[in-house]
Amino acid sequence: MSDYRICSADQITCDNRRCVPRTWACDGDDDCGDESDERENFCLTPQPTCPGNQFMCDNGQCIPYDVVCNKNPDCSDKSDEQHCNINECTNVRLNLCEHRCIDTVTSFRCECNTGFKLVSDRRACRDIDECEEQAGVCSQQCQNTAGSFICKCSPGYQKVADGRTCKKIDNITPWLVFTNRYYLREISIEGDSQRRIAQGFENIVSLDFDIANDLIYFTDVKKHIIYSIFLNGTDQRVVAKQNVPSVEGISVDWIARKLYWVDGRRSAISVAEMNGTSQLTLLSEGIRRPRAIAVHPFNGFLYWTDWGNPPNIGRMGMDGRNLSASFITEKLGWPNALTIDFDTNRLWWADAHLDIIEYSDLEGKRRHIVMEGVPHPFSLSVFEDTMYWTDWNHLTIESANKWTGAEHRVLWNVTHRPMDVHVFHPLKQKPGRSRA
Repeated sequence: MSDYRICSADQITCDNRRCVPRTWACDGDDDCGDESDERENFCLTPQPTCPGNQFMCDNGQCIPYDVVCNKNPDCSDKSDEQHCNINECTNVRLNLCEHRCIDTVTSFRCECNTGFKLVSDRRACRDIDECEEQAGVCSQQCQNTAGSFICKCSPGYQKVADGRTCKKIDNITPWLVFTNRYYLREISIEGDSQRRIAQGFENIVSLDFDIANDLIYFTDVKKHIIYSIFLNGTDQRVVAKQNVPSVEGISVDWIARKLYWVDGRRSAISVAEMNGTSQLTLLSEGIRRPRAIAVHPFNGFLYWTDWGNPPNIGRMGMDGRNLSASFITEKLGWPNALTIDFDTNRLWWADAHLDIIEYSDLEGKRRHIVMEGVPHPFSLSVFEDTMYWTDWNHLTIESANKWTGAEHRVLWNVTHRPMDVHVFHPLKQKPGRSRA
């Protein structure tokens, strides 16, 4: 049996009978050890392949699998009748499978146990890191284990029966608060009820919450004012009307009690006390057309979208230090919406030019496109396993699964363009220590 061919279909057999992955052939490296995988006549000759339901003879000929080992040679080189009725898996010299060996008609193949996958040699098995390789395998935190994984929930949530999904423990109903320029309105996350909070404005673009005090902060870019108002629509106040000509994004640091915003006309990022005093410009250089902003008090960074030329998503310390204006630069068009999921430590954003909704980790890595063909998303918010966004083309508030884009629904139709949208619930602003 010294001439026995044991290489699998995705390997090549070297002249010295060694098996190497087919993808290693003709790459300039002597993987065989005898240079047979780099010979000119081998590399210039297209290597034969057969459809998955056919057997490839040693000479490259393809024949149906059901005629292999039928005691009648169908390959012109008779290779289909060699090594028949031999269980290679029982041969310790041939069976090098780490987990399981599966005998086939003329050879064998290796398989791995659940939670593992074959590596390039098609024999050894490597643990699958489901947390890295399977988007949304866990609702919130994921811990990889050998051959499996464990899902965990953040404080305030508990796992449901599937062992993967986290749901809030409290009985507080979350609401969506949005603006369509002229008024503030809240709707249920199911879209089956609504209430107008306030009206009579000219162009409300952005909003955020101070949930502990039931306050909404919002901006009217035509009046050049930042306002506050209670969620019940009472006690409307002017927070700032100096140096705020076009505030298109606003974000509340509910722990350190600061208010952050981006101004498109000033091309700047600013911060102030919650009552609008002690204004400070954190950034006014290297920023072009900032649109949205989100702060992360627990890691001390703020993030913003800029759809100038070139478009980018930037990051900076909430104290103005550790600037990374080109935090994310590739595959962006008009990065409009931006939000942070604190329970998974991920950024979600929507691009109104590429018509996609995407997320990454807080370092801008491990990017994943959730949905494509979203016509003109403007604002985005995430709660539990659902994302909510405003759509300018359809004049709608919509929702879908934040990991997969499934369960896509239209929650509400509006007459005018919907602008900012946020989920109002205490778990969106948990207590903690700010690193700002």
